[in-house]
Amino acid sequence: MIVRRSILVFAAGVLGVFVALGWMTFHALRLERAELEARRDAKHQESVRLALWRMDAAVTPIIAREAARPYFHYQPFYVPTRAYGRMLDQPAADDVRVPSPLLGADEPFVRVHYQVNADGSLISPQTPSGDMEDKDAYITSYMDATLRTRVKELSTLLTADVAGKAERAESVLQSGAGGYRVGLAATQEEANAPQLAASEKEYKSRQEAVTSAANVAQQANRAPRSQPLEFSDDSTRKLAPAAGQDTPPPGRARESGVMPDAADTAPASTTTPVPAEGDLDVMTGTFAPRWIIPESGEPELVFERTVTIGRESLRQGFWLDWPTLRAQLLASVADLFPEAKLAPLRFGVESAGPSVLGRTLAAIPAELVTPAPAFADIPLLTPVRTTLALTWALALAAVVVLALVLRAAMELAERRGQFVSAVTHELRTPLTTFVMYSQMLADGLVRDEESQRSYIGTLKTESTRLARIVESVLDYARLSKRQRPSTVRARLTAEQIVDNLVPVLRQRCAQVGMELVVERESLLDFPVTTDPPTLERIIFNLVDNACKYAANAPDKRIHLIARVERRDLVLAVKDHGPGIDLKDRASVFRAFTRGQNQEAGNIPGLGLGLALAQGLARELGGDLRLVSNGPGAEFHVRLPRD
Repeated sequence: MIVRRSILVFAAGVLGVFVALGWMTFHALRLERAELEARRDAKHQESVRLALWRMDAAVTPIIAREAARPYFHYQPFYVPTRAYGRMLDQPAADDVRVPSPLLGADEPFVRVHYQVNADGSLISPQTPSGDMEDKDAYITSYMDATLRTRVKELSTLLTADVAGKAERAESVLQSGAGGYRVGLAATQEEANAPQLAASEKEYKSRQEAVTSAANVAQQANRAPRSQPLEFSDDSTRKLAPAAGQDTPPPGRARESGVMPDAADTAPASTTTPVPAEGDLDVMTGTFAPRWIIPESGEPELVFERTVTIGRESLRQGFWLDWPTLRAQLLASVADLFPEAKLAPLRFGVESAGPSVLGRTLAAIPAELVTPAPAFADIPLLTPVRTTLALTWALALAAVVVLALVLRAAMELAERRGQFVSAVTHELRTPLTTFVMYSQMLADGLVRDEESQRSYIGTLKTESTRLARIVESVLDYARLSKRQRPSTVRARLTAEQIVDNLVPVLRQRCAQVGMELVVERESLLDFPVTTDPPTLERIIFNLVDNACKYAANAPDKRIHLIARVERRDLVLAVKDHGPGIDLKDRASVFRAFTRGQNQEAGNIPGLGLGLALAQGLARELGGDLRLVSNGPGAEFHVRLPRD
């Protein structure tokens, strides 16, 4: 009952420990994975921010360059000597006209520049018409045809876009306050308010950078109101004809060598404001991007600004080559996101929610769509996993140690019970004989001298047996405490050792009708320093066991074999009895343990003989081993050479 209770308590404790460790392991691994995912997401967001800054930085110079253009550059030709607000008036016959820098320009990523007048008509400074068609000096026929085709395409797109404005406005209203979500990453609802706020703040920072660059460029080329433009002497000499020459026609000005380059006619470097009367107020807005959504095909991107001259308003803009620009922008971030895409925000940035702003370009209403970051495999050895592995290993080791200790304690308790039972049984017989014979002798019941001598001899034998039992128990207790006896060792030869052992052993064998056979090699004077009584006790115990357990064997011989192996003296005791079962060989030298066959029989014993013999042999510097290669049992006592 006590053993079962101990096992149940131990099992419950082990189960509790493993449940606690399992719970801790689960949550530790979950937190580790969450931390790694947070790091992965933070790294992904940082890469997205870096990619957006790169693309905005690539688009900003284009916007700044276009914002720096004065409004009159959107005319194929203009009169530079006029007041700033009168640049779009019809030129007089004697006015010197200069070509717009946009005429014949091949700007990267810009398909065509255009202007929508107040009456809704669309013109382009790159496709002159009417009396300005003399343009061979500025543009090739192939480029002229290409640009005119683009202008027609743009006119069709703008017409369709005007028709679809109402439909787009209705779609924006129906999208709700949360905004219209586009792109692969915008299909999931974001719930992290701090992250959304940070994304919106970061978008505004990029937007301010783009707007600031455009404003600086625009202010550099904006003339004060009510002031005309007047060229410097050098540029005037370029424009004015020489004495006696006629003014060259505008279309042939560059061929004659008197027409200034576009850079020379830039107002920022060639104008000096002077007072003028009758000038109109000019309000030039900033370029704003928007998508033109055709009935079929991809959306087209245009930038437009509103120019107000007096009471008249017109729109100026440029049509970007979105496929080419998109490819260039994606190539600039290929090292960060090789599979990224740019998805147009068809209804503008205003329709996008805060989560989309964190992935939207500030210069262009387009969302950077990137694949979801792949979760990298967790390394096999991380600090958390290493700690958990060590914790589990220590816990398992502790459980194993406790289990072994518990098992040893239980086995010890069992062996002690067996020892008490055996000692009680072993002491009961001689004590009973002692009490009975001594009482008979004391009461004078045994008067025959021969019987008295027999009784006295029996008492002597039983007293010797009692003394041997007590001595065995005391010696085992001493060996368990690792206390060395106060013995005097003698230096003997192997021959002397065997000669001293034979008489006692023969007498013991004769008591049970067995024969001692001594086999010795040529030992000569092989020296051994040992304690003769202890060695005799060891060998006698082995022979005594052989006499007990092999007494019923057909072969009544017990062999004492003495030989020299290397530098050791080996004394072997061998019998022809039943031997030791294989399952008992591992515990044959364990204290208080006897084989199952011996426990079931009537052979007396404490289970201390072999354990005590092995301990004594090791005290002598040697060892005792079981060697059983055939029928019977064979034990070897090995003693080192002196």
